[in-house]
Amino acid sequence: MDLCGHATLVTAFVIMNEIGYHGDSIVFDFRSGELIVRKEKAYFKLDFPARPPIPAKLLQSIADAITKQPVEVWKARDYLL
Repeated sequence: MDLCGHATLVTAFVIMNEIGYHGDSIVFDFRSGELIVRKEKAYFKLDFPARPPIPAKLLQSIADAITKQPVEVWKARDYLL
């Protein structure tokens, strides 16, 4: 799997609160990189892997859906116009 933040958060919650894991962080390994979940008091912080954008060609389906065409298009996980 590429990455699923919601599922990772729930998994970390269960491991740390229900299974009895006593560490303050868990590292999950995904195709997109490591996702570290840290428990800080009552909160969980997720440190998502970076995915820098690269120049891309605008998909025709996106071009058809918008009224003004972008000067540049970048793609990381999603398209950035």
